[in-house]
Amino acid sequence: MYKVTVFEKVLGKLKANIYSFDDKIEMAKFAALREADGEMVVVALNTKQKTA
Repeated sequence: MYKVTVFEKVLGKLKANIYSFDDKIEMAKFAALREADGEMVVVALNTKQKTA
């Protein structure tokens, strides 16, 4: 699971939104698009693998 926190200004206030992705490529595309829009993006990677 990959989590992306996007910090953006909404009505003059800083707001943090958290988005979760299962796919690394989709997460990277989303983060790149938000960064291109000028937003501050923090990516958290979960390196633990689940066992059955």
